Amino acid sequence: MIMKSPDETILIVDDEDVVRRAVIRLLSRFGYEVLQASDGAEAVATFEANRERIAITVLDMVMPRESGDVAFHRIRHLAPDARILLASGHAANETVEGLILEGAVGFVQKPYRIAHLNKLIRQALDGS
Repeated sequence: MIMKSPDETILIVDDEDVVRRAVIRLLSRFGYEVLQASDGAEAVATFEANRERIAITVLDMVMPRESGDVAFHRIRHLAPDARILLASGHAANETVEGLILEGAVGFVQKPYRIAHLNKLIRQALDGS
């Protein structure tokens, strides 16, 4: 099991309540503090209120009210160096590839295994 460094907070953004709750529970077992949002607009508000604490955001791409790509740009406007890991139930597409070129730290396809998600989070946070 890959463990975290002290004081790492993850923002999980997913419109599926059952997915959010499961990911929060599992990432908490790794020792992370986990914040949550159910859509892009809520993600931006949560990020803005907690930007000093959030080490990385796991951002679903397809959500109501505000999509992942819109939320990505709004978060990066608030914090140009924000680490954002993109997630989707669909394969990576041109939008995802474009966001990676703009600085997203990677992409994980759902359903993901928590060990794989944690590995991608660690790689982004540890710079490996």
